[in-house]
Amino acid sequence: VGVFIASHSTRFFMPTYLIRGTKALSEDYFDSLVSSGDQTNEAYTDNQVWQVLTKIAHNSKNLEYCSRSNIEGLGNIPIDQILSDLKERQVIETKPQNSIKIKVGLFKEWLLENK
Repeated sequence: VGVFIASHSTRFFMPTYLIRGTKALSEDYFDSLVSSGDQTNEAYTDNQVWQVLTKIAHNSKNLEYCSRSNIEGLGNIPIDQILSDLKERQVIETKPQNSIKIKVGLFKEWLLENK
């Protein structure tokens, strides 16, 4: 049993045990996507990055991209700073129309299932 993930450029089958159940990947597996590793960054926390990425995943559940306007409503989280960092580290991709997607399909599916 698995999940079929498709985008305009990629199609692959992912076993569901990677995202749900007792053998699912843990949050630690995705640390390198969430944290920049910069210990001097005090502008935002890893928890805030998780919130932004989770919002992107849920708002692009049925589409490849979500609108930037769909990731508002997270309180005092510096969303633009987080998005800039995620884009620089190639965790997300943006389009000129303020559309955003998580580049790693496995991570997006894991967020949808676990966050």
